[in-house]
Amino acid sequence: MRVSPTSTGLIAATVSFISFGTSGAFVKPLLEAGWSPAAAVTARAFTAGLLLLPFVVVSLRGRWSLLLQARWSVLGMGLVGVAVTQVLYFAAIQRIPVATALLIEFLAPLILVGFTWAVSRRTPAPVVLVGSVLAVGGLVLVIGPGAIQAVDPIGVAAAFGAAIGCAVYFLIAARPNNGLPPVALAGAGLLLAAPVLALVGATGLLPFTATFGDLPLFGTTTAWWVPLLVVAVFG
Repeated sequence: MRVSPTSTGLIAATVSFISFGTSGAFVKPLLEAGWSPAAAVTARAFTAGLLLLPFVVVSLRGRWSLLLQARWSVLGMGLVGVAVTQVLYFAAIQRIPVATALLIEFLAPLILVGFTWAVSRRTPAPVVLVGSVLAVGGLVLVIGPGAIQAVDPIGVAAAFGAAIGCAVYFLIAARPNNGLPPVALAGAGLLLAAPVLALVGATGLLPFTATFGDLPLFGTTTAWWVPLLVVAVFG
């Protein structure tokens, strides 16, 4: 039995949002142990980028010029989609519950709907508007109505910033990129974000701290690299 492209896309999207949901739960113990958001994102991006590197090399098959041709997409993916979005999201969960930050960041599709509406000056189709309302309602029901309480205004602002960055991430990923394979775009973005964030941390523009002892995780104690590896591989 052949699987249709639509079914394949829906399966991929489902695996994607489930794996993304692991980020907050596993990163928060790192942040509480003394890791700064910039340091956590740098370690995560560098580890994930190295893991994807063999797949990037195989997917390009020597066509390295594709990275140059899609340089603006790669820059946008690395700097906005990975660096800015994740730093703001991790900064948000330092101050507000993970569920609240997720609820706000997952408003990114609605931001895209509003952006398209404003740019094109065409009212979205009724099904898009109804879907947007149902999406917000569904998120509230799944995460819990109590999640929308504003615990900390700075944390909420950071989460909204992450939502905007996430919308840019979706927009870049959806655009044609001169034949650049998706895994190459993701891997190159991760490997670009890591040194940029490390450089920003070295200049002191962002706090850049890390600890390397054991930390509590879901009622037990584990090494610091365990949650980091989970968010790098799965998240």
